[in-house]
Amino acid sequence: MSSFENLQIGTYGWLHESWSGSYYPEDLPEEWRLDYFSNVFKTALVPMSEWTLWSSDELEEIAESVEDGFNLFLAIEKPVGIEAQQQLETLVTILGDAIQGLVVFGGELTQGVDLMNLPVTLISETTCLAGWNWQFNALTMSGNPCGLLQNLPSDGRKQAEILKSFVSSLPKGVQGAPLFVSGDLIDMKDVVNLKTVGELLGF
Repeated sequence: MSSFENLQIGTYGWLHESWSGSYYPEDLPEEWRLDYFSNVFKTALVPMSEWTLWSSDELEEIAESVEDGFNLFLAIEKPVGIEAQQQLETLVTILGDAIQGLVVFGGELTQGVDLMNLPVTLISETTCLAGWNWQFNALTMSGNPCGLLQNLPSDGRKQAEILKSFVSSLPKGVQGAPLFVSGDLIDMKDVVNLKTVGELLGF
C-alpha cells in the first residue's frame, strides 16, 4: 500500500490542449510541461493512451523530471496486451519508485497481467476490492487509497466537503493519499484552488 505524509492533489495527465495559454505559457515546449507542472503538483495519473506510447527519449525526460519526489500513477482503462505489459515492465525498471501504483477502471482488466507488485486501486460502479473504499458520485474507489474526482466543483465549500470526506475515509495510520482531478475539461484554476483548500484544512 502506498502511503503519503499528506494529501497530494494531481490531475489525470498533464498534456491538455486547453491548458496551453491558460495554465502553460503558450511558448512552453511540450517536453518541458512536466517540469512546469511538477513545480506546483507532486503527482499525476497517466492515461493508458499515453504511458503505453512513451518512447525511450520521452522516458529519459520523464525520469529526469521525477527525480525530486514526483509520483506517477498509471491508469489501466482497457485489457493489457503483450506490448502494454512489456512497456509496464520497462517503466518500472527505468522509473522505479516514481511509479506508486496502478489505477484500474473496471473489474476484470488485470486478469492474467503481471502487476509488478504495484499497489492497485480499482475504480468501478459495480465492483469493490476488500479493504479501503470511498465513493464519489457514481464511482467507488477501493483497494490502495487513491481518489478520482470527475467534474470538480468550483465552489470552495464544496471542495472542502469533498476533501474532508476523502481524508476521513483513509485507513487508520494513513495520513495522506493522492487525489486526482479528471473530466472532459479540467480547469486548472479549480485544481489549484482545491490544492489550496487542502493546505488550509491541514491536509
